[in-house]
Amino acid sequence: MNITFGPDLTYFLRSFALGLILGFLYDILKAKRRIVKTSDIIINIEDIVFAVISGFLLILLAYLKNNGRLRIYSIITTAVSFAVYRAVLKDKAVSVLTNIWRVVSKAFLYLIKGVMFPIRFIFRRIFKPLFVTIKASFHRIVDRPHKFRIKRRS
Repeated sequence: MNITFGPDLTYFLRSFALGLILGFLYDILKAKRRIVKTSDIIINIEDIVFAVISGFLLILLAYLKNNGRLRIYSIITTAVSFAVYRAVLKDKAVSVLTNIWRVVSKAFLYLIKGVMFPIRFIFRRIFKPLFVTIKASFHRIVDRPHKFRIKRRS
């Protein structure tokens, strides 16, 4: 009688990897919360949505890799690997992701400023004086309409 552990071991390792991936995704969610101020209600909704998506991914893993049979050790393995990831990294990954976001956003801001510089230069040097002149002329016409009336011929 042959006993094989290959499929179950593969399923176990995939469940472990899923827990690590979910831990990383949760760190991305926490980094977003640091960057964008979020109310408590929205945080609770995000956590519920994250739990539903996690459960869906766990069931999808079972369906695709284990013929649709969800094993209890898969749920425990995913939860334990998620907890180990959170315990080992704590908020280090969140800090790294937040710093990466700050660097990327500053680089993007400088890129936008670089692209906008010629447009702003042209606007300031050509269009703005033109608009100021047109606006001043319009105000002169509106403020002193008697000077711009057409005289009637009798």
